Amino acid sequence: MTLAEYCTRVMSEKKLIPAEVARRSQGSLTASYVSKIMRGEVQNPSIPKLKALARAIGVEENAVLRVAGVEFDKENPWPADTIVLMLQKIVSDPDLGELVKVAMNKKPEQIRAAIRALKR
Repeated sequence: MTLAEYCTRVMSEKKLIPAEVARRSQGSLTASYVSKIMRGEVQNPSIPKLKALARAIGVEENAVLRVAGVEFDKENPWPADTIVLMLQKIVSDPDLGELVKVAMNKKPEQIRAAIRALKR
């Protein structure tokens, strides 16, 4: 199934038109762009656009990413934009930055123990 087929099917099931999907994307997508996706005219949409589309049509992000052909690395399933956001948070929050610095000098079993403690 192509991204165009998937979006057209989901939007039809949910009775969504491109203008409504654009509105739901809160400025991330235009109605014209959504229409082009539905016609299969958009080649290689960006990850942020795909995520905005998923949210706007009310489906899981990973479903849209998979249909669009985004490769998932089972060992490291973090998309690049997630890593960028994470790094921005680490840099902007001194406590989080310090936590990462400390964790980098610990053994794997110490890190696992710390994670378990933090999850409590």
